[in-house]
Amino acid sequence: MKLTRILIVGLAIWLLGALSFVLAYMLPFMENRKLQANLGLIGILFPLVWNANRIYYKKSSAINGWILGTLFFLISGTMYALVTVPLLFIPEGGSYADFYGDPIFWLIGAVFIALSASYYYIRIKTSTQPSKQ
Repeated sequence: MKLTRILIVGLAIWLLGALSFVLAYMLPFMENRKLQANLGLIGILFPLVWNANRIYYKKSSAINGWILGTLFFLISGTMYALVTVPLLFIPEGGSYADFYGDPIFWLIGAVFIALSASYYYIRIKTSTQPSKQ
């Protein structure tokens, strides 16, 4: 397990995810901007997490996808606590409880982790198994 690599890729996921959330929030498509931003984040989540796994597994396949996804999500969750919530949510009248108590946050987290696990089982686990002949 390459902790430095996990940290760098996890920080990139957080940064790109937070940027997509903010950009989607700023677009004038829906009345409910928070829902719009969450939909934008969910839309970018699939290619973002899939490619993050591809980058990580390019040099290492020693960690299970469930664990890698959880670590990536913990890094993002920590960065939300340190940066995103204080800079973006609290000034808008939100709180940590509002942010972390939102079921959509946890749904996105579950999808995030499941995507990492899926990548592992589809791309890594199947390519490392010996062929049956």
